[in-house]
Amino acid sequence: MKTSDFRWLFLTALLAIVICATFEPPTTVGFSEEWSNGKYSIAGGTSVWGLAMAIVMGFLYFWLLIAPCDGTTIPMPGIARRFAAFWIDFFVAMIAIAPVLGILPTVIEWKRTGVFAWTFERTVSAPTDNFVMAVTLPLMACALVVYFALPLLRGRPSPGAGVMGYQIVVANENPMTWKRATFRTLMGFVGLGAWFLTPLFWRDRRKGQFWLDRMAETKAVKLG
Repeated sequence: MKTSDFRWLFLTALLAIVICATFEPPTTVGFSEEWSNGKYSIAGGTSVWGLAMAIVMGFLYFWLLIAPCDGTTIPMPGIARRFAAFWIDFFVAMIAIAPVLGILPTVIEWKRTGVFAWTFERTVSAPTDNFVMAVTLPLMACALVVYFALPLLRGRPSPGAGVMGYQIVVANENPMTWKRATFRTLMGFVGLGAWFLTPLFWRDRRKGQFWLDRMAETKAVKLG
């Protein structure tokens, strides 16, 4: 299978997850802590179906990274497709990462109460809450960076980019490194936060680049 063929696998998996979610009671997968109007609320955990979907998405993700690449040299100028690809990637990443990270709060809550439950919710704090938050948030941030940076390093499209029919490649002879891939990923998060300003900055549609690509020396090309 070539990288462009994976769009159908990811779309099928996402459709299956949406269908499953309609029959599954809404639960918080991962860990969530919130203060609102002076009231404390916390929820966390994981689920069997969530872990199953995480395994499926993880398998497809790593399979994509070793599949034969069928990228072209044809520039992909559209920014809208990149925006859509990011949110597809974010959704895929959350499906793959959150259920796994949710194992930690599930186990700690089990040890604290002596009662096992896949998920939990409460409105009172516990001594372990700060520890769980201090561990899960950095792990989530690091996992997201690796998720977006690894396809760049491997010269493959991310799942979202594959679904949208393009990939990001280097625009010069300098090889992609972890430092360069991480830099581009972090700047991508910055660019997403100011997405409404992106069309106003430097852009070269002929080369499939905008300001982020100029800084990272990359470009977008269509898949075959």
